[in-house]
Amino acid sequence: MANSACVDLLVWAIGDETGADSLCGRLTEKINSNHNHKLILAHMPLLMVCLEGLGKLATKFPTIANTSIYCLRDFLVTPSPILFKLHKL
Repeated sequence: MANSACVDLLVWAIGDETGADSLCGRLTEKINSNHNHKLILAHMPLLMVCLEGLGKLATKFPTIANTSIYCLRDFLVTPSPILFKLHKL
């Protein structure tokens, strides 16, 4: 839960497009990480905040909205490792 709050604060505190683009990349790495299903379930609040953070970054910084939307789209459309493993449960 503390990690989730930290991600939410990072999204809130970002002040420029460069930092937002960097954070977008890190959030994308997190949601596309390949871990075992127990770790995925344990990190579910963090993953949800990462998805929400990508949406907030797109709203806050319209210049990186396309990047953020592509990351979210790829997560949902391309079989992401997390969704694939959760589907197997």
